[in-house]
Amino acid sequence: MSGSSAPRQRVGLAADPAPTSLRSKALNSFFLRGSFWLIAMLVLWAFGLQTPMLWLLRISEEITLQFAGTDSRNSIMEEPSGDWTCRILVDDRGIEEIGAQNISSIDFSIQKADVILFTFSLPFFWSIVLGKGFDRFTLPALVWGTLSIAIAEVLLLFIFLKITAYGALAQLHPSPAGLAKWLRDLSTYLIVSVIPFALPIIAAVGFHAGLKQQFFHPPRDSGFLKKSVPRAG
Repeated sequence: MSGSSAPRQRVGLAADPAPTSLRSKALNSFFLRGSFWLIAMLVLWAFGLQTPMLWLLRISEEITLQFAGTDSRNSIMEEPSGDWTCRILVDDRGIEEIGAQNISSIDFSIQKADVILFTFSLPFFWSIVLGKGFDRFTLPALVWGTLSIAIAEVLLLFIFLKITAYGALAQLHPSPAGLAKWLRDLSTYLIVSVIPFALPIIAAVGFHAGLKQQFFHPPRDSGFLKKSVPRAG
């Protein structure tokens, strides 16, 4: 028997955006907003926040030195130029030469430009968090991240002052370069050139659940689970 059969229905997959495309668009939006906020925060930091931040950093560091050293001889003085003159106690146990003088403290200066580096992480952190946009995670991330970075910067500066003091002490008692000098150089490099840039990123991802989700757990449902629709075949 001849005749025309009804068209069969096939189940196909609708064309939806791929998850990688959605993630790419989200990241592009994040980097665009983050760039805007980074410029805004750096301008605010450079022209409005540096002076109070340096004052708070110096006060916090003096308290830390007094607490850690339990001696009033630890001190930091700010010069009219903005440079810091520091007196740091050292434990001069390496004296073995007869008649050598034992040194109890080291005086040295730190330029203002070097001290400012210990305030850079905060505006960088703020720009990353604000670049994600405002949601329920933004305020808690800003509060806890700011507090954590501020404490970390005080501790990093404390370590930097100690390393600088013991480096000066080592110059007063020359000895062949060894592991101690290498460790001092490596620690100084990490504190000045690596950690201030890595710390804000780690803190932002750690304290902002939305950023953690975006970078490590991209959305899977939207665009990936495609709807089945009939089509003629």
